[in-house]
Amino acid sequence: MTEAIENKKKFRLFPWAILAALLLVLSGAGSPGWEFFPVPRPDAALASEAHGEGEKGGKHVDLMVPLDSFVVNLADPPQTKRYIKVTLGAQMVDEKAVADIQSKKDFVRDGIILLLSSKTSQEVCTVEGKTEIRKEIAEKINMALEGPKVVRVFFTELIIQ
Repeated sequence: MTEAIENKKKFRLFPWAILAALLLVLSGAGSPGWEFFPVPRPDAALASEAHGEGEKGGKHVDLMVPLDSFVVNLADPPQTKRYIKVTLGAQMVDEKAVADIQSKKDFVRDGIILLLSSKTSQEVCTVEGKTEIRKEIAEKINMALEGPKVVRVFFTELIIQ
């Protein structure tokens, strides 16, 4: 009789053991480095684009150049007096572009200051506005460097007050 009860208990534990093993396999915990259901990561598209693996198929050197901080009055009405503080980083195409941006730092700063001071707080408060400013800053830097040498501009600090 006790043997029958023991077999019944083992039989009830069997489905739970199978379920636990199945969950381990499906979660990928049973095999490190392999995912049964890979989850797309949002930064994967940016990384492949940043390394030149996009539509062109070519590759370029991935160099980041920190730019100075900029504190600029915005073009709001005088009674509001708002300003923006921005610290930027620029992703450059090669080492020559890094040397160019260092040698023409005053031209780059001038272009960025003029661009930022022409914006209103309403233009820069939205995500779309910030994205547009990043594109415009990249264009200004490329104009100062006389060629397409900036891949992308990043905000490392952004304060609007």
